[in-house]
Amino acid sequence: MWKANDIFGVVVEYKMLLVATLVDVIFISSLELITAIKHSYYKIIIEFVSTTYIICFYFLWLKSYIKSFNIHNEGFGSAS
Repeated sequence: MWKANDIFGVVVEYKMLLVATLVDVIFISSLELITAIKHSYYKIIIEFVSTTYIICFYFLWLKSYIKSFNIHNEGFGSAS
């Protein structure tokens, strides 16, 4: 079986990307259940804005996660 090494937090990064993608897909699919906005212009705007916010929050989290690594004192891949 293939085992991924968590060098520089790559596994955590992919897990958060998976969570962000699932939240986006679940939110967009829940909009399909609302029949009042199913074929309207507002559904497209809500999908775009929600996806944009989820992507922005993911990149903000990624920025803070990358800043948490201290490779000068503790060695490669160790979070401070």
